[in-house]
Amino acid sequence: MNSKFENISFPPIRLNYTPDGNIDYSEIFSLSHEQFPPFEFEKSSMELFPSVGNYLYQNWHYSLVVGGFYLAIAFALEQLMKNFEPIKLKWSFFIWNMIIGIFSIVGFARTAPPLLYRLSLPDGFYKSICHM
Repeated sequence: MNSKFENISFPPIRLNYTPDGNIDYSEIFSLSHEQFPPFEFEKSSMELFPSVGNYLYQNWHYSLVVGGFYLAIAFALEQLMKNFEPIKLKWSFFIWNMIIGIFSIVGFARTAPPLLYRLSLPDGFYKSICHM
């Protein structure tokens, strides 16, 4: 069975470096490296695992398949569990929601400044959606 995504190819991600040895993100994100410097874990993960980024870039459509399986399993388990007595998970849900909340706050703090900067530029909304 041929997938309609088989013939789609993306250029590999090439890492360029600034004179001081940091990764130059200006070609990837079109933002100044000095304005939004990467965290240490971002630098080390790109340098240690560049092939993972290329793999994910080339095979993005697998995430749609995995998401479809997740939804199917979630709805099937919901139907299956209708006949069982509810389990008391008050503290487990509280801890899980705290972890998700902290993760969301950190993610927002990391992504909001570059996004707001990009939106403030001419054609910023268009470029934030249509260009990497």
